[in-house]
Amino acid sequence: MCGFDFITKRLVPNHPSAYYTDLHQEHSSNHQGSSSTSSCQRGDNALVLQSQKSSWPEILSTFDGTVQNQLKHEVEEIQKSKKELEDANLKVAQLEAKLSEMAQDRDDALGKLQRTVEDYARHRDERHAANRAWEYTENMLQDRISTLNTALETVKDESGRCFVEGFNGALEQFHVLYPHLDTSTFDPFKSVDQ
Repeated sequence: MCGFDFITKRLVPNHPSAYYTDLHQEHSSNHQGSSSTSSCQRGDNALVLQSQKSSWPEILSTFDGTVQNQLKHEVEEIQKSKKELEDANLKVAQLEAKLSEMAQDRDDALGKLQRTVEDYARHRDERHAANRAWEYTENMLQDRISTLNTALETVKDESGRCFVEGFNGALEQFHVLYPHLDTSTFDPFKSVDQ
């Protein structure tokens, strides 16, 4: 407390009575310009000696009562702070539980996202493989169609040549059997209209 040494020095038998008051007002009015006045704060409570007819038991009782009140006030403040600390710890525990739950939700969402990405990559690869297989099959079928078209043209040409040769052979045989008939109008590619 402010000025406690000063009060203690004056609490000797020269001043046998005392009471509590606002130290700044009392102390500054009694000690203008002293070095102890500049260190006091307004509102500090301290034991200030006054000439008053009291006995030491009353002084001690007053002092003890004041100390008990201060202790009670400090205990109440400590209990209030302890309660606030318990409430804060409970709130911190609740927030940590919520944070843990949110972290679990985040991990679950990230796991699902990772599985989705992996599934997408697998399906994309499968689709690319299927597309390559389809392209290979399509190219193979195009080659086969081209080969068959070439073979068909060859067969058509061969068939036409064989037909013409057969027609000419039949005409020669007809000339042998009927040499006096004119076959110049016969044409293997001419259609007969009825």
